[in-house]
Amino acid sequence: MIPKTITREHIIEAARWIDSNPVPEHREATKYEVTVNGRNYPPKYLIAVASQMATGHSLKPDEFGGGVEANGFLSRLGFVVHRITGLAVVASPQGQRRVKIARAWLNMGITMTEFKQRIDEVRKSLKAYPEEVRRKARPEAFKQVIESRFEENKSDYYKRLRSVSRDAKKAGADILVLPACAMMYEGKFDRCKILGDEVPGIVASGRLHARKHSGPLLAGEDAIILRDGQLFEIDTGVLWIGLDGKPFSIMATESSTIMHVRGEKPWIRRPSLPGEWVLPKDDGQKAAALVSTMGPQKNDQVLILDMGHERYPSRYLFNTLRTVLESQRKSRRAVVILSSWHYKNATYKASWTWPPADEVNYVKWEKGEPNNYGDVFDTIKVNLSPARKPRTN
Repeated sequence: MIPKTITREHIIEAARWIDSNPVPEHREATKYEVTVNGRNYPPKYLIAVASQMATGHSLKPDEFGGGVEANGFLSRLGFVVHRITGLAVVASPQGQRRVKIARAWLNMGITMTEFKQRIDEVRKSLKAYPEEVRRKARPEAFKQVIESRFEENKSDYYKRLRSVSRDAKKAGADILVLPACAMMYEGKFDRCKILGDEVPGIVASGRLHARKHSGPLLAGEDAIILRDGQLFEIDTGVLWIGLDGKPFSIMATESSTIMHVRGEKPWIRRPSLPGEWVLPKDDGQKAAALVSTMGPQKNDQVLILDMGHERYPSRYLFNTLRTVLESQRKSRRAVVILSSWHYKNATYKASWTWPPADEVNYVKWEKGEPNNYGDVFDTIKVNLSPARKPRTN
């Protein structure tokens, strides 16, 4: 029987202890894993370690049940328990590690000319210094356009997102990347209401809390990542999250936070080595929880996801994405994937990755076709193995 004195804090403490003390071979997970701060652990062993911390007695495997008992106990404490599926990373016979990404391009519903007119309207309405107006008019116009699409027909807006998610799942995608502000919501954020039940194991997306105003400007925008249903928020820092406990991670950012990597904005604490953990904005408990989510080591492979806004100029690809890539691949293989919105009736042709897809043998791109909403998702197959050897200079 599991002691009732074991709390959520004991489970988190036990997970941190396991991070530094490998799980014994005979206690490894076989059917289920539990996610704690972005990493997976064997449910029964995690509870056994937590029991030691709570009561001074480490439970033996035959002292309590797995499955319903262990999983139910952890679920009641707010943790996500899931079947082992080899999520997101597939080992080939040659030991290569591959991941398949579905990258969504959502239709803004207006042309480029109409969007420029909206920018002019917002610029005239802003009561601020000229420099602030120049900086805020474009993103503000974008948020107003996307919010209007949501307000026109909320149920239909969610239907289109569920369509993309479902099709990505059916296509065998390990990761779905949605653009900035894609996951619109009111009140409490409900991922199931927005995406439904058929979703890839990992979803990276921007989101926007509808009608959250700060003076004349819309607020409430951020970026998130869902891993097995567990929510991670991306604030002023950069979030590193592992996929399956192996030396392979993704770095999820949005257009504003990606500037931290590029060097245009200061880090909360700038990393001394490529891939070192960067602590997000310190807002108490959330930051304390995230710090235990270890980032990749210097030589680990990394996939960088950018949830962008409206269609970007080519210089963004060659300047920002390339710079971000170079900052990460000094000692390993890295790939940058950008998702964004596109204008109505736009010609879909760009494969926004760095290095450019199909120009290297480890990034393969498959073009998608527009659906009834004018949304497109293409697929990108990335082979991040083997990692690069560290440079000597």
